[in-house]
Amino acid sequence: DRYGIDNADKILKIFINKLDNFFKKNSFNDILIGRYGGGNFLVLIKGKQRELNHLLRVFSSELKNIGINHIEIKIKFSMIELSYDKDVDNIIKKLFSRIDEDVETNIPNIKPNELEKIICDAIDKEHLIFKFQPTINKNKEINLIEILVKIYSKNREVFSQSQIQRVVNHVGYETIFDKKILKNILKELEQKDINDKIFTIKLSPVSLRNSKFILYLKEIFSKSTLKPENFVLEFCEKNVYSEINRFKEILNEYKKLGFKIGLNNFGGNNCSLEYIKYLPIDIVKFDIEFSKNLEKDRYQKILKSYKELLNELGIKVMIKFIDKNQIFELAKKFDFDYIQGFVVSKPKTLKEIVK
Repeated sequence: DRYGIDNADKILKIFINKLDNFFKKNSFNDILIGRYGGGNFLVLIKGKQRELNHLLRVFSSELKNIGINHIEIKIKFSMIELSYDKDVDNIIKKLFSRIDEDVETNIPNIKPNELEKIICDAIDKEHLIFKFQPTINKNKEINLIEILVKIYSKNREVFSQSQIQRVVNHVGYETIFDKKILKNILKELEQKDINDKIFTIKLSPVSLRNSKFILYLKEIFSKSTLKPENFVLEFCEKNVYSEINRFKEILNEYKKLGFKIGLNNFGGNNCSLEYIKYLPIDIVKFDIEFSKNLEKDRYQKILKSYKELLNELGIKVMIKFIDKNQIFELAKKFDFDYIQGFVVSKPKTLKEIVK
């Protein structure tokens, strides 16, 4: 986007020559290098994984320092034994999955095609587990509760929402998954007297923008004893959705039904700041980065400014992952609308919540 296609092609050609020469200098000759679309390459090489890992880190570091044609170069790589699978597509999926492991948490060590089958089967059969994490407000009352979703396979393996999100996205199951979640959570909550509580639930922005999804919500809530007013529909997105005005219109439709709109991971490496300019957000949850660094003066100043801005916009503010008493005491000084974490309560079953 910045340098144009011609420059990109030149950079890729120079890059791959540098990589080839680097391997030759380190006594790896006649290796096979193939381009796999865009800026992705597959390298078939015989060697010890630890040695290759070290060499590629050296190469990445050197190239990052000097760049190519005054352009900064960033490299991500992963490796896997050729014997991992006879299915080449499965090998490639695993390579990409391992690159993502830097930012994703505890990706299950299952072959990609098997993991896809397990996850899709569990969602189709509605093998869902719900836990509920209470949040304390300024008056030390618990009236906002986060719904945490897990799935389980036929072998009783349990996977969290974050563990399966990549697969759910890649196989186009976002809206299917979210429909199953809402259908089953209503069924579970209707059995208890919790009409005075508000539940926040994380959904895919893809689902929220799906016209059939909002019709589905209208249908299931018209038959439920629970009301949209009992729910915050929460989402987070890495990149800004291009049709931002259309997104605003859609979210306003949810609000007309009675739902509140939540924005997760606020202030993190995502488009949350851009979204509060345009979208009708009711509540934001700060990114875990702020919880981890709450004792640092710089973060406190940023947090204070963000909170003042959000409150002026009429947006409620929550900080999560407060797991130590000293951090809890510090968090209280910021006068957040909601505080969540193990200091307040660990996730519980619905029976425990009611009790």
